[in-house]
Amino acid sequence: MQIAELPINPRAVTWNRRVEAVLMVAEEPLSRIVLTGGSALVPALRQALVARSRLPVTVLEPFARVQIDARVELAALRANAPAAAVAFGLALRTEDDAP
Repeated sequence: MQIAELPINPRAVTWNRRVEAVLMVAEEPLSRIVLTGGSALVPALRQALVARSRLPVTVLEPFARVQIDARVELAALRANAPAAAVAFGLALRTEDDAP
């Protein structure tokens, strides 16, 4: 019997190592994983994290408690919200927040 070689995705290896590191150093047991950034929009990543961690994995909704101006196209905002989370957080900073 011949065993087929499966291609190894370097990104998958990197993510697996990151998950392993977080699970090993967490001071308390994790109850969930929240994804943010552009990678949160990759469905396979969420599925892989659920399978690997056996924890619920959700995608951050940074605008969930924000009143959105009527001129903003809500569908586009929601579709790209995880990727906009960092920019949104930086926009909320004040001078007192700076290190």
